[in-house]
Amino acid sequence: METAVTVTFSQVVKGDDMNGSQDAALDAIELVIRTVLGASRNDLHLLYSNYALSTAAEGYIVADVEFRAIHRITLT
Repeated sequence: METAVTVTFSQVVKGDDMNGSQDAALDAIELVIRTVLGASRNDLHLLYSNYALSTAAEGYIVADVEFRAIHRITLT
């Protein structure tokens, strides 16, 4: 069985440091990926799929980090 999992977060864009804000958002995406993939699990396997950046109301970057969760169900 497989399930799509999306982690969504937003980050403030600093008007005087837009490149730094973009870099910080990418760093946060990396942290999310490392944290989710580093979680201990026995019958659930998470695989990174993709990420997307967009802008929301003025001053925010919204990131969607997508994973696939593969479930193992033992049938006896």
